[in-house]
Amino acid sequence: MGNKGKNDGCLPDTLLRGGANEMNDCLIPWERRRRVPWSGLDVLALFLLYIVLIQYGAGATQLFREPPPPITESVATTEHPLSQLVKQDRGAPLVWLVVLFSAIVAAPLGEEFFFRLVLQGWLEKQESFRFKRRILPHGLVSVVFSSLIFAILHGGARKEQTAETLFYSLLGIGIANVCFMVLGIVFLRFGRKATWSDLGLRFHRLPTDLGAAAILFVLFVPPIIFIHVAIQQLFPGIVTDPIPLFFFAVVLGFLFYRTRRLAGCILLHAMLNGASFTALAIGVG
Repeated sequence: MGNKGKNDGCLPDTLLRGGANEMNDCLIPWERRRRVPWSGLDVLALFLLYIVLIQYGAGATQLFREPPPPITESVATTEHPLSQLVKQDRGAPLVWLVVLFSAIVAAPLGEEFFFRLVLQGWLEKQESFRFKRRILPHGLVSVVFSSLIFAILHGGARKEQTAETLFYSLLGIGIANVCFMVLGIVFLRFGRKATWSDLGLRFHRLPTDLGAAAILFVLFVPPIIFIHVAIQQLFPGIVTDPIPLFFFAVVLGFLFYRTRRLAGCILLHAMLNGASFTALAIGVG
């Protein structure tokens, strides 16, 4: 199927390409697809919508009550907000439910929709249009660039916050991710006439996607976690999440490039967050 991707206005099958026979027997078969129908302005508009919704969701405490004062003034920390919340309010079932919803359900939905489908899908189209004479394999720039943006947005300074602030903030961010995906699908489906295939939604391939996600999880997540732990030991005073997340995003990008389906990416993302959630639960317990 790899050679078919070069015809009929479809994107070529060249990412990490060996011989043609090797790719035909690849663990993750190449799926033929057409170029996405959305433009760079659409990508920018969706990115701004994503940022606004996430920032609004992060301030969700103010929607329910007056925000409590901070623990101290501008106390910096490298600890993830999920870990802060669980450690402060350990054992509370509602807290665990919000962490589960925000990290394992909502974050993979919203983030994979934007970074893989919207951004990487558009970048792949630009590669096919603008780089007729290629030095690098098609898709490699798209995967690396979208992964870099993904990693950068997961960095930044962190502060210690109260359990109440963290609870509503994480709940708000989770709701924002789900709302963003729904709004994005509606916009692309009806505003840009994207097909369900363009949107990476082919549920009849779910068993295949689940298998691919499980295999990639076993192959790549343990070394990525090892890299994360090693970097934390070397640089204990800084937020090191973007480095391992970049490599993880490259794996997600490769999976999306090969399949052009969201389900596998969402499942793999959820598996990583689920593994982190389990480790956090064991550590707190």
